[in-house]
Amino acid sequence: MAGSIDRLEAFMVSEHKLDPSVFQKVKDLGAQSVSDFFGLYTECDYEEGVKELLLAALAESSSVVCDLMSASSTAFAEEDLEAPFPTELRQKQEDAFLAKYSLKFPPEFRPSSSLLARHYREFRRMKKEVDDLQKVRSAAESSAMPVTEVKQLGDFRVILKAEPPAQRSAIPSLHPGTKVNEFAVSDVLTYRTFAAERLRRHPGSVNQAIQWFLDRDHQTRVAAGALYAEDYPFGEALRQFFLHKTAVLWQVGNVGLIDEPTRPKRSSTATVESRQDDAELPNPTRPRVPRTSSGQTDSSTGKTITSNDVSQAVLVPEEPFDNMLMKAASSFARCYDQLSKDSFQPATLAQEAFEFASRYVDLNKEAERLGMKLCKIKPKLRMFLELSYCCTCSPSANWCYRDEDFAGKVAMAAFRRGGANTVRALAESYFLRWKSMYAVPELC
Repeated sequence: MAGSIDRLEAFMVSEHKLDPSVFQKVKDLGAQSVSDFFGLYTECDYEEGVKELLLAALAESSSVVCDLMSASSTAFAEEDLEAPFPTELRQKQEDAFLAKYSLKFPPEFRPSSSLLARHYREFRRMKKEVDDLQKVRSAAESSAMPVTEVKQLGDFRVILKAEPPAQRSAIPSLHPGTKVNEFAVSDVLTYRTFAAERLRRHPGSVNQAIQWFLDRDHQTRVAAGALYAEDYPFGEALRQFFLHKTAVLWQVGNVGLIDEPTRPKRSSTATVESRQDDAELPNPTRPRVPRTSSGQTDSSTGKTITSNDVSQAVLVPEEPFDNMLMKAASSFARCYDQLSKDSFQPATLAQEAFEFASRYVDLNKEAERLGMKLCKIKPKLRMFLELSYCCTCSPSANWCYRDEDFAGKVAMAAFRRGGANTVRALAESYFLRWKSMYAVPELC
């Protein structure tokens, strides 16, 4: 049964906000019921109506475009297009580009101000023309920044396996109580950005810069791999070395080569001989020399190489930080000269120890200013000064220093894994074992 057209009108207007004029037109055509309303429109009528609406919208759009083009062709002169591009507008465009694409071009790759201004205004006014090649060349030669030589290493990228290791479960971090991914891609990308920037700033030729980079990159990766073999996260191990341990090597201008750090691979059943076999083979271009208590020994001459000799060979005197390191190493070498009973002088040892400590404090401040975590001041520096001030006989007669690095690493590893083996308990255990084997030295 056909319903009332009035009820349909009330429903459509109140619920769907339909224009009442539509139903007024339907009533004018003689519709009195819902069936009459639907009978007025056939499929052909619907298609014709859609076509009519589309053609009307297209005609209106064409009219608007024609008006804009006719207005833009007469509203500006040639000198208006060549007007300088406002600095604020250029910065706004660059910020919008950076926000959308996360990409920022260096200054030498940006278009000149006059050329960018013309492009911008022509696009805005829909009057873009083909630029004459000579005009582009003249604009580039007159206002573009000089292009500096950029050193690149070909396809220098970080390559991961087919299955990204970053998806692995978190493992204990270097910092107690926290966990991180075993392979943090962000740390690897940070290292890539750091290394590429140092390579670009190298003052030497392209070949020298690449050789300088390859040597330091190899040392950093080998050192990080050795630390990763001890169950440390690879990303943190890499960051630990290129930001702290090998930060001096990565200083631009430091062209010296030093022996790469090597460690034996971890093995619960390995002997001392097997650990030595697992160590990294030395680079044939840089022969390794055995270490002594006060430096290294040249295997060809038998002469002891002190820290002062190493700093003279590795560091660059023209660099301010390197120059401070060389002076501190020289003072430290003079402290070593007082180990001999024949040349020992209490006043000389106290003076040289004070000079070394003062230079070391200056190094710490300079490293903080440069953003490098080097030359950290520890309590052992204060102990060294106190012993040097009160020493009345040769230090070689009663001084004994045992490196706590191994005990510290074991204690930290145990603490990371939890349990009753705390850092303090393990440290005291190692000290008691050492004290049972060696007599505690007495100060004279």
